[in-house]
Amino acid sequence: MADRGIATGNSMDESAALAWAVEFFRSRAADMTLEGSERRGIELAVNTLLWGWYYDAEQHPEDMDSRSAKFISNMRDRGAEYLVARLAAALMESGDRIPKPMQDFVIDFLRNPKVEERDRGPQKRTRIVRDNLIGAAVGIIVQEYERQRNY
Repeated sequence: MADRGIATGNSMDESAALAWAVEFFRSRAADMTLEGSERRGIELAVNTLLWGWYYDAEQHPEDMDSRSAKFISNMRDRGAEYLVARLAAALMESGDRIPKPMQDFVIDFLRNPKVEERDRGPQKRTRIVRDNLIGAAVGIIVQEYERQRNY
């Protein structure tokens, strides 16, 4: 795994793994904070929703009103209305037309903002990017350490 900077020669030692992990997390420090992790997680979610939206619009252009109504309903059921609003904003910023159900949602969302009820402490969505980065680092080190150790 020389390209990731973990391997030293034909073996990986713990100090090389530690140095790699320190650099890995240092270069992603902004995404490791709760605020940064939440911001980045929402950004990734909206980008994923945009990709799905454009795919759906290409595959089913005649059916976007009913598909958007179903999407909004599903997101409400999951308590993720904030993502619908962010998706609508991203679509409007891009100059895309949003279907009538989404227009109605945006109007209602702006007229009647809901205060999000939160449990105490960090929420799952605030930690998702941070947790994924930690998992990726551990997985890379374990995979490479095991591969190097078994040769």
